[in-house]
Amino acid sequence: RGDGLKSKSGPEYVRWGEISLYCAELLNKWAAASPEYSKDIMIRAAEYAVDAVEVFSNLMAMEETDVNERKYSEGLYWMGLNFATLCRLGGGGKWSTQQAYDVANSSLSDCQKLRVTAPDERRAEVIFAQGVLCFCKAE
Repeated sequence: RGDGLKSKSGPEYVRWGEISLYCAELLNKWAAASPEYSKDIMIRAAEYAVDAVEVFSNLMAMEETDVNERKYSEGLYWMGLNFATLCRLGGGGKWSTQQAYDVANSSLSDCQKLRVTAPDERRAEVIFAQGVLCFCKAE
């Protein structure tokens, strides 16, 4: 994982954030296309989402650009969906069911705040993810 990166702003760090973001999305979609969600895949997807959010949160603190904000928002979205699914699966890795729910809820709330002026389809994604979280919590 990205723990060995020296600079928190260099190109390798940015690349790590982008790779983490893509992996968080890819693993979510792979799990969704499988006959049943794998707890191992969703733990990995959650970990990648955490890494992506950390990278783009740090980059936003240094320089608030449209690109950094968009990627931070995307990271929060996938973090919300991945942790919602982990909640549905009864938690996993270092997260209990309640912790997974709390992370998902907080991530989606932060994402919604960032997307308040975004196009309708971007705001609708968050509403969809919040619905998924409600479903996963009810299971």
